[in-house]
Amino acid sequence: MQALVNAFHKTLKWLEKATPEQIAATVPEEYFLGDKALYVAAVKANKPVYSLTGVIPAAGMKSAADMLLAFDDELKERQHRPRKDLRRPLREKGRGGQ
Repeated sequence: MQALVNAFHKTLKWLEKATPEQIAATVPEEYFLGDKALYVAAVKANKPVYSLTGVIPAAGMKSAADMLLAFDDELKERQHRPRKDLRRPLREKGRGGQ
């Protein structure tokens, strides 16, 4: 599990410095759906929304949950209870305590 967390951390550090063009160069051509310029523009427009620490704030989790609940009837039927974050120690270790 720690190796996976470390890999994600390394990826997030790379994404922090990578340009949209560099990011686009790493994905399969099928991701472009025939329009690489649009894909690069979408990466550029959305890059600020990605968490560079891998930690999603509680407000972000609530926003994502609200969006899912608005569109997924099966989820609406379940009682949603956010669980205690047990992964924080792994993330902290992956970031070298940062």
